[in-house]
Amino acid sequence: MKKNIDEIKKITETLAEKINAPKGLLPSFGGLLKETEIVLDENGHLYFVTHGDKGGTEYHICLDEDDLLHKVFCGITLGMAYSLPKPKDIEQLEFRKWLFIKQEELLGRLNLEWMKKLQKYNAGLLKYR
Repeated sequence: MKKNIDEIKKITETLAEKINAPKGLLPSFGGLLKETEIVLDENGHLYFVTHGDKGGTEYHICLDEDDLLHKVFCGITLGMAYSLPKPKDIEQLEFRKWLFIKQEELLGRLNLEWMKKLQKYNAGLLKYR
């Protein structure tokens, strides 16, 4: 059964509380324009929408609520990881590894499958840098 936007908002807020995510990192839900938003169209399709600094907008089609929440919380946990105190004397590549590990740890507190997907993605990013 498809959820409505209010149910998705409630689930998102509940998950955000589990990791103490700042409210400012949460997307908007079908209305107020923020950097990120969740849209449920009239046909029941879910989108995670990102608005760039220079006016560009990207619509990420989501397969289901789980896919949507994975996308949302990858962004939220990355923002949280950036706000953590960074180790002294860390080189750029080591910082990226550290940042990704912190992001993965936060995401893993919500869903181990999301964490595994993110680890695979991050490993690919680090491989080519």
